[in-house]
Amino acid sequence: MLKHRNIPYAVCLFICGLLTTFNPAAQTAELYGDLFTAQSGLSQSRVHTILQDSLGFLWIGTQDGLNKYDGYSFDHFRYQPDAVSLSNNNIRCLEEGRNGILWVGTDYGLNKLNRLGGYHWTYLIPGNSDSANYEKPAIYDVLEDDDGYVWIRTERRLEMLDPETSQFTSFILYYDEQNPAGYPVASSMVEDSDGQIWIGTKDGLQVFDKASQSIIRYSVSNNTGLKSDNIRVLYIDPQDQIWIGTDDGLYLYNHRDSVFINVADSIPDLEGIDVYSLAGSSKGTILAGTDRALIAIQPDLFDAQIYTSFNRDELHTPFTSIFTIFEDASEIMWLGTFGGLVKIDQKQRKFQVINQRNPLIRGLSSYMISSIYQEENGDLWLGTSGRGLNLVSKEKGYVTRYARNAGPGRRLIHDHIYKVYRDRSGSLWIGTGDGVNVMKAGSKQFYRFCDREPRISCGYFNAQQVNDILEDSSGKIWFAASNGLHIYDPEEGHIRSRNLIYNGAEMLALQDVYCLLEDHRGWIWVGSSVGLIKFLPQEEKHEVFQAGILNQSSNINNNTVLSLLLDTKNQLWIGTASGLNRYNPEDNTFTYFSDPVELGELRIYGMQEDGSGNLWLSSDRGLSRYDPKVESFIQYGSSDGLQNYEYLPGSCYRDREGRLYFGGISGLNIFHPDSIVYNSHKPRLSFTQYIKRREQGGGSKPISLDRVSTVIVSRGVQIITIQFSALEFTAPERNQYMYKLVRKDQDGLWIHIGEQHFLTLVNQSPGTYTLSVKGSNNDLVYSDDEIQLEIVIPYPFWSKKLAIAIYVVLGILLIMLAIQIRTSSLRRANRMLREKELSAKEISRQREELALKNKNITDSILYAKRIQIALLPSSESFRTILPDSFVLFKPKDIVSGDFYWINQHGNKIYVAAVDCTGHGVPGAFVSIIGFELFRKITASKQGSNPAMILDTLNENFSEIFSDGEQVYLNDGMDLSLCILDMKEKSLDYSGAFNPLYLIRNETVIEVKADRFSVGADVHFSAERKLFKSHKIYLQKNDVIYIFSDGYADQFGGPEGKKFKYRRFRHLLLTIHKLPMEKQRSILDASIEEWKGGMDQVDDMLVIGIKP
Repeated sequence: MLKHRNIPYAVCLFICGLLTTFNPAAQTAELYGDLFTAQSGLSQSRVHTILQDSLGFLWIGTQDGLNKYDGYSFDHFRYQPDAVSLSNNNIRCLEEGRNGILWVGTDYGLNKLNRLGGYHWTYLIPGNSDSANYEKPAIYDVLEDDDGYVWIRTERRLEMLDPETSQFTSFILYYDEQNPAGYPVASSMVEDSDGQIWIGTKDGLQVFDKASQSIIRYSVSNNTGLKSDNIRVLYIDPQDQIWIGTDDGLYLYNHRDSVFINVADSIPDLEGIDVYSLAGSSKGTILAGTDRALIAIQPDLFDAQIYTSFNRDELHTPFTSIFTIFEDASEIMWLGTFGGLVKIDQKQRKFQVINQRNPLIRGLSSYMISSIYQEENGDLWLGTSGRGLNLVSKEKGYVTRYARNAGPGRRLIHDHIYKVYRDRSGSLWIGTGDGVNVMKAGSKQFYRFCDREPRISCGYFNAQQVNDILEDSSGKIWFAASNGLHIYDPEEGHIRSRNLIYNGAEMLALQDVYCLLEDHRGWIWVGSSVGLIKFLPQEEKHEVFQAGILNQSSNINNNTVLSLLLDTKNQLWIGTASGLNRYNPEDNTFTYFSDPVELGELRIYGMQEDGSGNLWLSSDRGLSRYDPKVESFIQYGSSDGLQNYEYLPGSCYRDREGRLYFGGISGLNIFHPDSIVYNSHKPRLSFTQYIKRREQGGGSKPISLDRVSTVIVSRGVQIITIQFSALEFTAPERNQYMYKLVRKDQDGLWIHIGEQHFLTLVNQSPGTYTLSVKGSNNDLVYSDDEIQLEIVIPYPFWSKKLAIAIYVVLGILLIMLAIQIRTSSLRRANRMLREKELSAKEISRQREELALKNKNITDSILYAKRIQIALLPSSESFRTILPDSFVLFKPKDIVSGDFYWINQHGNKIYVAAVDCTGHGVPGAFVSIIGFELFRKITASKQGSNPAMILDTLNENFSEIFSDGEQVYLNDGMDLSLCILDMKEKSLDYSGAFNPLYLIRNETVIEVKADRFSVGADVHFSAERKLFKSHKIYLQKNDVIYIFSDGYADQFGGPEGKKFKYRRFRHLLLTIHKLPMEKQRSILDASIEEWKGGMDQVDDMLVIGIKP
């Protein structure tokens, strides 16, 4: 029970090495990582694809949206029912092209993101997208080659996109209709060094040769060595070898020998694995992801390590299906899994930890290490919190336990160990939760201190916690206890206790004493709950230092002093319950040190100095390193290998070799500061967002600063916030920043802001400023270059040079005018006055005449508008005949050349959408004539089909717009005419130029119109043209749209182009299931948003009907 010898020989050797020459690289085969899910900010937890762009941002494609990660938060991009967003939320693949263009493959086509000057999405559909029956393809993978062409893999085709022309070239892949499709994953397409495109499909491996534009297929049937045709994923390694992941094993294709190799022939554990993802790492390994494991393969050794879980905050988290693997620029492996985004840092951890999960020293009674001491022979004493004392023997390789309930020779008075200390005589002192144990030199047993000293009462220490023990230069033993300070004089054999102490005229109760130290002068320093006390034993004087009432900077910053350290320069450092202080003996003052990482809030439990003069501080929030030369802090966390964020008071030690020991609630960290491998990756920097807000009210929506060099602040904005990020993801919360903000062409000083990754400017004075930012990684390795952003805050108009010049000119003119008036004669002034009066009367008369004429014309047009509106069917009458319908009618001018018409005779409903050539007054006249002709013709020919009605309408136009001298009108009408037979559930349609759209089963069916207008060219055609009629039998949930060309011909959007029919069809398909009034609102809002500040170019008319 007391001695534990069952330690493996290899572990014994390791412990011996640990206590002599510590090797930080000796780690167990375990992956340490973090997990991001929807609760962490992802749009959705199923991650399909990952990409780091040229700026350093991480893009994550999920089953429900695209995410951009800057180390602090995720920005989401999702489908919206408009023409300027993602086409679909299921993101399958990502690729960054030239000029930073991002290609996004979805279940509903390809999307192009151009980030110059903001986010601009373009939706592209491979193949013949003009066909109404064309099925929008899912994009399985996308790849840009060295020539700038973009290759897209769909289920049945390989498409080549020329980004300059946006034209696709299609190549048909082999597709077996009888072979059920498997679920494809990203990275199923790669390009080799010869420029060949390798495509993984459900029907084998297919290779496209660009030169011959031919496809070669490798499959099980042609004896390639593959056991399955279902190729899930491909990867090309630096040797141009192609790794092939299937649902039945992993294979390697060697270009030199043109053979397929089953990796399981060399690594039997990989036989028959279902490979979802493949990637290479900077360590030279090939990583394969399966449905429940991550496999690291050493290609040279053909050896593999299989990981089924990763260590996340000391808990084993099992891997779920790994769909994608990506290594970023700082050697972090990102795994896209069924359960979220997994981050695995491949870099070596800084600190070795001994704990229950990594028991490099087996047999310890507990891993809650509260005190540490090393003997000259290398044996290590480890005190625990509640489980006694352990002696780790270097020579014999076993652990001896000492405890309250142990057998004779190994018994202690208490199991809480707070201090292990050996004096110059060789006695070993143990501070416990119930007094002091002593083991005299040469003895093997401990005894209670007061039991062997008859002149010392046990009442001094009974039930008292002894936190620290010190032998001073005169041989006296000092005890820091929970009931005060005790000083033992071995020569006199008695103890003097202090539980009250004077501070000037004030008496302080000295209750909790935590630490002791003797400096080079022989002064004894005592840290307590009432401040820092300096004793001068020779003079029997003392001095108490406390935090000032006004918290003056020359005072110690907190009265609770938990740790003390005298460095190699004989400087005294004091760790308190709220930070770090240094004593200045010249003027008996203190300097308080803090940093932007909130070190000032830490309880510093222990301090040790390394060989470079750095201070290592343990606290309740981890481990920190302070460099006194540059006065900078580095905070370490669990990702660096700490046992836990919480360390224990006094549990620190430095051995003769310079190794440092820090104990905490979950184990022991041992390391040599000179052997720590720091993160050398220099981060890329980028400005991320710009937020502006006025003094009153909330902030605006964040504006992206990707690839933006200048920000112009709008007038009236008082507060602006610029966000930035060092895109190094090892521990982004510990990345640090500095900035300088200067007027253009001026120099300035760098201001360190620690972990704050934004700058807020309030009421900044007008001018042009340059904001420069530098950033570091988690180990304070800064980027080589700074990033700059020009911020322009405009001057108010009244302070501009132009305004001042105007003021001067106006002043001069006023003076000249005053002089001229004073020097003019009264006669001339009167004559000019009379002339002006006559001119004013004439001008007034003409103005009144013009105003009257203009009013008459406007009144006439407005009256014409009322007549036109009176002729048009009202919304109520339209919905009375067709309840489930809408009419979007937007005239360009006061009166419109477009009109709509509806009539009902029995079971038949006549509906027309008419666009009279031209708009304004001429178009309105034609529309009134057309409306009257419709009424007349349908009243007389109720049983006629729509083609006959249009032919009759054509003839009537010929008669109306011709005269005896054969002068004809060239204008006419473009229209769509429908006759709905509600009894027969059928629709008859005929049209002049304007088609009819029928949406059925999620497909837009276009019924084309005749390519000539009504009445426009009837007098110039050699033969009479007749209209054609189309009959359609209606089905449930059919939706019918008829319209004029004004909607599709409207200019607008980011590039000032037409809306076009393809975008119009896509919008109708998106909204056709919504209620009709909702559809009308969306159509109205969409065209207004598209139009922006541009003028309306034509009358607009859209009619939607659910028969």
